[in-house]
Amino acid sequence: MSGRESQFGRFTGKHMMRPIFIVFFCIMVSQIFSDCTKNLQKEEIVYKNDFEYANLLGIEGGKITTFNSSKVLGNFDSSGFDFKINNLEAHDYIEVSFSLYIHDQWIGNTNDEITKMPDLWQLNIDGNNYINTTFSNGGFMQSYPDNYKVDNPSKANSFHSYSQGICNGSANTLGTSLYKIVKTTKSSSTSFSFECRDVSGSPNTADNHCKSWSIDDLVIKSIKFR
Repeated sequence: MSGRESQFGRFTGKHMMRPIFIVFFCIMVSQIFSDCTKNLQKEEIVYKNDFEYANLLGIEGGKITTFNSSKVLGNFDSSGFDFKINNLEAHDYIEVSFSLYIHDQWIGNTNDEITKMPDLWQLNIDGNNYINTTFSNGGFMQSYPDNYKVDNPSKANSFHSYSQGICNGSANTLGTSLYKIVKTTKSSSTSFSFECRDVSGSPNTADNHCKSWSIDDLVIKSIKFR
């Protein structure tokens, strides 16, 4: 074979590889998109409440107050609420999300003077504990965004900080911190329940620090994989 033929042969072989590669690439892309479509998730909001209309549907132990010119669920002190929804359609996961306001003098991982325990805040979903943590609005370490007892700085992972608290007559409220809570759990039941509580700390008294919490913008989503 002449040098010219040899070069032509190499040239032809090189360019013959391009269509083969393109076909292979298209098959791979098609397969990826096919798998994505097959597993595409369907999300549906099954409950939504901003509490502006004092709606307590599905909520036990709740009350409505006002914070920052908006209606909120709460405020709670050494107590909490239960939520339950029934008649859910087929799903694989449930996502619960809400804004959590931590008001006034939460002291994080520091023990309360009366109970000798920290002010723990808990989120339990279908009877299982998902969050067991502490918050601090200043001067003390807190556990959030981890569970107790990890030491994180005051207001760690907070979304916003407000100068005002809601303690009546408190000279040093330390304001309010806002946290965005989002938890997803595997679920296929026709019902879903969760509860929020603050535990261990002593209730507000004239001789004790003043603290409470409330929530807003509660949303429950069901997630279904096709």
